[in-house]
Amino acid sequence: MMIWMFACLDSVDEKLQTFTEHLTWEVSEPGPFQVGYTTKEISYSLLGDERTTLINIWYPTEETQGEAAEYFSIVEDEGAFFDASWAAPVAEDGYPVLVFSHGSFLYGGSSAFLPKHFASHGWVVAAPDHTGHLLSDYGGSVEASTFYLRPYNNSAALDALMSLENIHTDEAILSGFSFGATDNWMNAGAQMNMESITEMCTDGTLPSGCSEEERSLFEEGFLDSRFQAIIPMAGADRFAWISTQGRSNVDIPVLMISGTEDSDSPQTIVSEVQGVELTSIEIEGGCHQLFSVGNCPQISTEEGYSIVQTESLRFARENLFAQ
Repeated sequence: MMIWMFACLDSVDEKLQTFTEHLTWEVSEPGPFQVGYTTKEISYSLLGDERTTLINIWYPTEETQGEAAEYFSIVEDEGAFFDASWAAPVAEDGYPVLVFSHGSFLYGGSSAFLPKHFASHGWVVAAPDHTGHLLSDYGGSVEASTFYLRPYNNSAALDALMSLENIHTDEAILSGFSFGATDNWMNAGAQMNMESITEMCTDGTLPSGCSEEERSLFEEGFLDSRFQAIIPMAGADRFAWISTQGRSNVDIPVLMISGTEDSDSPQTIVSEVQGVELTSIEIEGGCHQLFSVGNCPQISTEEGYSIVQTESLRFARENLFAQ
């Protein structure tokens, strides 16, 4: 997929060497940058309501000390510096972008190990706090709005970066953990399972039911063509919302990562999804929380994180840069 590598280049010269240097950095190791962190609010209108979403943003910096980042006002991270200066972009068209979608009742920084790894390699990572599905909402009902707001928030995260300088938002990679894996498929253009959704709207599965306007959103789908590939993690499930046939509608590459000790069904997708450029990785000993807080009984957090970081960055590079 030729996106940036050969634009405006007439010969192999010093400029090209600088332009491609970041692609030579070892994906399994931290990149040469430190990590900066900031937040940005963005609003959009949907179904007559104004929605406001907080976007968490990680980026490369050359500063070596600073104020520790704080996620959701509860978790301090000394490995990222709040409002640090930005290092120069590694690519001519601007910083490459990853959008990350958190799991159920968590927050944008709950899988910060992955955004920090990408940022150390010169990427900008944006992760929305999914309002209504955050840690502070734990125990609340999952409604139809839980499903359709999340893909809209992912697109809003990409929109939020457009107002910042030197960030290439025309093409990006999307990843997500658990429930975030579902909205990854939605943003990639998966067709929603309307027969099942209509049933859930009326049988009490969704306590507030669904309006005609909400059903129309699901029928129209949530494709954001700016996303060039997706990396859904620990979320090969929710077939009542997206069947395997609906996932077969996706025409961008997919890297699906799961753990052998999780309860999702990656083999179902591998066996039944047709016509999709799909790669599946199952991490031996990986449990569901490997992709967030770690602490799985059968694999160390360090080893698990390393596999997720390495394979995600490798796949992201392959699908955002011509090599």
